[in-house]
Amino acid sequence: MIRTLISFVLVFNIIVFVHELGHYVMARRAGIRIHEFALGMGPTIWKKEKNNTVYALRALPIGGFVKMEGEDTDSDAEDSFNSKSPAQRFGVIVAGAMMNLFLAFFIILVINLSLGQPTLTLSEITPNSPAQEAGMLAGDTITGINGKSISTWEEALMIIGEAEGELVLDVQRDGETFTFRVMPEESDGRMVIGIVRGTSRNPLTALSYTFKQVGFLLTMMLGFFRDLFTGKANLEGVVGPIGLATFVGESARGGIISLAMLTAYISLNLAVVNLLPIPALDGGRLLFILIEMLRGKPIPPEKEGMVHTAGLILLLLLIVFITYQDIVRLFQ
Repeated sequence: MIRTLISFVLVFNIIVFVHELGHYVMARRAGIRIHEFALGMGPTIWKKEKNNTVYALRALPIGGFVKMEGEDTDSDAEDSFNSKSPAQRFGVIVAGAMMNLFLAFFIILVINLSLGQPTLTLSEITPNSPAQEAGMLAGDTITGINGKSISTWEEALMIIGEAEGELVLDVQRDGETFTFRVMPEESDGRMVIGIVRGTSRNPLTALSYTFKQVGFLLTMMLGFFRDLFTGKANLEGVVGPIGLATFVGESARGGIISLAMLTAYISLNLAVVNLLPIPALDGGRLLFILIEMLRGKPIPPEKEGMVHTAGLILLLLLIVFITYQDIVRLFQ
């Protein structure tokens, strides 16, 4: 329990710090006055003032913020947030999500460089497995499954793991293309065919593979939110703070690599969620800036404030609902 709590606080605060650091750096570059850069919420337990900015740690490790002059209030000061051009304000707002995206990319790249990145060239075929029975050999390189081009090992695992029938695998062997029909079998609740990935330690390959991994994860996340807004998404896998803490605890028990990978996934997910055009989120603020650019003048602050307040109330209600589901799952 203590390890889970410590791991959750550490992971959550690293992600929040990086996010807020993005806002902070871009605000400084834009010449915006920053009153406070805080990690955590609630009462201040430590603070230091430098160059008219208070740097603080607060008691509750559940967030953080960068308090800028004129961000949520009217201000005529030349160094206020709302006195800057739409492009500058857009850059300040979007920087948080971009930093989370960079953090996720950096973590995955370090993992790939340290452990080697998985390749679709198979190092081993399990004896008496469906793959062996179909005629596949060690050294084969998977290029496609069921007519779909495959570029990452994770993508191949997902398709195989969710298979509901025979799979058609396209394979490169000694410069020639072969096609194998393989019937997966169930193992530990998922479908397998008995193949073992290869490993590469080439730095350039690691960099290329990291781009592919991040792109694949982003595609999955964007696909989920697309299905969510069209009513097709399965919400059983959606978790709140309690569920997230449970996942972090399980990853911590799996070792530093497992915990680091989950940190990258959460950071990437936060980047995507924050850029959704929902009031009270960064994406909602960006939407108002884009509207301002199109119409040539800003929307009255009081009207924008009302929209963000309504959005915040809805988000809080959603968090309460998801947390309730977390508690129910926990007891089940």
